[in-house]
Amino acid sequence: MPDTQGGAEPGGEEWELVKELVFQWETDQPADLDAWLNEHCPAGSVRLEVERLARAAATSGDFMRGGAA
Repeated sequence: MPDTQGGAEPGGEEWELVKELVFQWETDQPADLDAWLNEHCPAGSVRLEVERLARAAATSGDFMRGGAA
């Protein structure tokens, strides 16, 4: 994954934290992503990756939830 924000990519343990935070975000479905990130995410590469994944999921729609054609 290319780094466009100038920070380092998350490492092994950080990826576990990213995964946990993204699952928590999906459960919470906050109206204000920035406020949720400020409350739940550490600064740096973990926050950037959680934000990237959350924004991508929020704009991807429900294409994975439907049945196969």
